[in-house]
Amino acid sequence: MTPLPTVRTALSVLLMLMATTASAEHVYIYRWVDPADGDVHYAERPPPHDAYDLIATEGPPPPDAAAEQRRRAIEAQAEQGLIDERRQRAQRRQQAAEAAARRDECERLREWQAKLESRPGSRLLVIESEDAARRMTEGERQERLAETRERIGAVCQDAARGRRAQEQE
Repeated sequence: MTPLPTVRTALSVLLMLMATTASAEHVYIYRWVDPADGDVHYAERPPPHDAYDLIATEGPPPPDAAAEQRRRAIEAQAEQGLIDERRQRAQRRQQAAEAAARRDECERLREWQAKLESRPGSRLLVIESEDAARRMTEGERQERLAETRERIGAVCQDAARGRRAQEQE
């Protein structure tokens, strides 16, 4: 015969398990008496023989509060990592678009510089309004050429820096 404390221990374990359940899922507890020695057993899997009682309880016990907090922290870190990655991708796209715009501006300025250098002022037109245009003076041409060279220095240098930064990534 089974000693009384073993049965009481098994029953107390079963009662604690039933008292700590939280979800609507069913967890099945199998109870059987070992035919060899008469010990009472409880398990989540049925015994190899057919002589057992099936006890249905509501769901598993709630998760450990510390474990749940760690799980949430890990999920938050993963989510933050995704947010950071998306933000970095958006920044890289924006930087690439800005670099392309600087390259285009640099190219446009170099073309304008080539026109200013190859033609005398009298061959260049200054459009003053929709209906009026006049020939550029040599002084205006020299002034525009100096402005263009200065602008090329700033824009094209930035474009070259942006290109090098992209190549390093």
